[in-house]
Amino acid sequence: ESPSLNHFTKGVAWSPDGTCILSADDSNALNLYELPSDGSTQWSPVLAPREGETVYDYKWYPHMRSDQPVTCVFASTSRDHPIHLWDAFTGTIRATYRAYDHLDENVAAYSMAFSEDGTQLLAGYNRCVRVFDLAHPGRPISDRPTSASRKAKTGQRGIISALAVAPESSLYAAGSYSESIVLYDLRSGKCRLEMETCCHDTGASIIGGVTQLQFSRDGRFLFSGSRRGHTPDASHVICWDVRQTGEMLASYPRDASTYQRIQFDLDPTGRYLVTGDEGGKAKVYDLTSGAVVKEYPRQGDVVNGVSFHPTLPLLAISTGTRHADTADVVQDSAETGDGMDTEPTTDLHQSIIEQNFVRALTFDDPIHSGAFPGENSEIL
Repeated sequence: ESPSLNHFTKGVAWSPDGTCILSADDSNALNLYELPSDGSTQWSPVLAPREGETVYDYKWYPHMRSDQPVTCVFASTSRDHPIHLWDAFTGTIRATYRAYDHLDENVAAYSMAFSEDGTQLLAGYNRCVRVFDLAHPGRPISDRPTSASRKAKTGQRGIISALAVAPESSLYAAGSYSESIVLYDLRSGKCRLEMETCCHDTGASIIGGVTQLQFSRDGRFLFSGSRRGHTPDASHVICWDVRQTGEMLASYPRDASTYQRIQFDLDPTGRYLVTGDEGGKAKVYDLTSGAVVKEYPRQGDVVNGVSFHPTLPLLAISTGTRHADTADVVQDSAETGDGMDTEPTTDLHQSIIEQNFVRALTFDDPIHSGAFPGENSEIL
């Protein structure tokens, strides 16, 4: 298959045991890379199962271990398709989880999160969170509407675009494209706390549509990432108080002015936060001081995915964004009489292709070691 200008990556995630990396791309493929033991720097996917439509979200089973094949699975959801549970050894579908609307037609989930014990899968839909029993594929065991209707003045409206389960707790957080974040009881589905996402003075939202949620390791704080909002700082990564007030505690700036999902992640110690950036950099914040302690050098295109290795000093990043197809641009120019060639230039085509990659970088503690190497990277 010929490479495409728009087969850019869409996020990245280390497996829970750290043996492999999962990354989706705009060709609807779920690319699985294994961490090499021979020091190779050029990697190729060992598996690349493909969804039928645009991939919305994908998640590793939280207790995945390569030496226990039964646990080696990940879930994905895509447009107009049910949730699939994939075998990470064979690339085949192990199970399918379906949700239906009032007309009994299949509806796709926009976001997912596994329960901490791995027995349940939460999925976000339009004004609804559904809970699936992982051991019993098919329909959900619970439907939890977040709002009575699209025009209801109470409840959480809009598409539930991000989910996260709190560690050692019976709570989960749900974020929506309608710029709200709510904490719910995992057992009952009842609302426990709503984040104060509106400015007290103006009433305007301080965040954009929510694209990611992640709890701190101790569950005391919730971090959120957003896409383009009403103000330039609406896409910043924000830390929320989920124990008491639901108020914003800190903000970590990043450049995310479009509707593309840009990931962030917390390191295993809980001290550092890394976020992607439209400027092609990965910023690392010290959560103790709130300061940027280092930046990785420019990686090419938009850094849309970041993921810390669970045990090793490695950081995986993914880059790429949608570009206008060169052939279409040239054809449009020809039709308007600009006199350009009717074939895309090889240099431009290759330049865009090379900006779409997954890469593993070394991560040394930027405060205690004084080093932050970003040049000895591994292109996958």
